[in-house]
Amino acid sequence: MTDQLKLTAGVRHDNNSGFGKHTTPSANLGYTFNKDRTNVYVSYSEYFIPPSPSNLYSAAYGNPNIKPETGNTKEIGINHKFDDTFALSAHAFKRYSENRIGYVYPKYTNVGDEKARGWDIQLKKQFTPQFSTYVGYTHSVIDATAQRAKNVDGYVPKGAWDIGLDYDNKDFNASLIGKGVIDRMGPQSADAVDAFFPATTYFVWDASMNYNVNKNAKIYFKVNNIFDKFYAEHSNARYNWSADPDGQWWRAPGRSFLVGMEYAF
Repeated sequence: MTDQLKLTAGVRHDNNSGFGKHTTPSANLGYTFNKDRTNVYVSYSEYFIPPSPSNLYSAAYGNPNIKPETGNTKEIGINHKFDDTFALSAHAFKRYSENRIGYVYPKYTNVGDEKARGWDIQLKKQFTPQFSTYVGYTHSVIDATAQRAKNVDGYVPKGAWDIGLDYDNKDFNASLIGKGVIDRMGPQSADAVDAFFPATTYFVWDASMNYNVNKNAKIYFKVNNIFDKFYAEHSNARYNWSADPDGQWWRAPGRSFLVGMEYAF
């Protein structure tokens, strides 16, 4: 529209033999100022998601009565460069879903109308030509529906951290990555159980190093879950609780090491 103001808009049309015709528009309005160091934007989009064949016809979990999911998302954001080495991004969103498709034991179903909102912020800093770091945080709130409790039965954490340190010096590079989960509570409804997950707030750290011996050969070393954190992202405790909760947690991998070499002929 101008050198600083940009509008991106589109429209999608679906003609589904099982669920009819749907037209979904989208638009993004962005403005750049402060000598191209700052960009702000607002956006709006609608969507239409028909049930997949697995949703409808899976022998074990299918449900032929599922309705298509429709909804819209509103978003606002800012991207700013403090200088050539330091940048910030921040966004906030609000989403409304009608006939949200999900899994509720023992089959796929429409879990109800769902409202979700959240925000995130990321910072990136290049300290030297070789060393850089980043940190990001995401906050999510998903309201309860007719079939599921808040934050998708507590599976979606209220907060999530992403932290990284990177070093790159020609033939050698290394990275340290941290993933933080804040308040992944599990179901909080009347039929919930204690200790649905072994940990509800935790950090998991991974590290890797690569060294180019020459133009043909590279050796590498990786450590996953450095501190051997005991955690699970899935659990069967709600449906098959026993005196041994450990038997119902689908434990994530513990500490592991990987040493290898690559050679290109």
